[in-house]
Amino acid sequence: MRFVLKRVYKSLSKHPEKAKNNFQKYLGDKAAEIIIKQDLPEYRQPKYYDSNHYMRCGNQVILMPTAKAELKKISKLDKEELKKYYKTHPDDPKNVFSHHMPAPYLFLANRMEGY
Repeated sequence: MRFVLKRVYKSLSKHPEKAKNNFQKYLGDKAAEIIIKQDLPEYRQPKYYDSNHYMRCGNQVILMPTAKAELKKISKLDKEELKKYYKTHPDDPKNVFSHHMPAPYLFLANRMEGY
């Protein structure tokens, strides 16, 4: 029985442990080496906590332009701004992350009221 439980535990813990090691390797060590050191040569990499129990901090802010189908329902000013958004940041099936770059985020963040 002990052998079976040990084997099941190893099979369950192997993949998350491997994923944690890859995250630390690529998003920690390699990112610090390749990307951060170029911009901040004085940067000293911290010792990472040996876990994958991380989560995003803070509240999420959804930056979403009005759907093209809803353009009829909004004011003329907003309609012009959204047409400008879709003109400068068109949907691109080859690059699905084209809306997740700094320029589109800044465009949508500048439209938010109260900020």
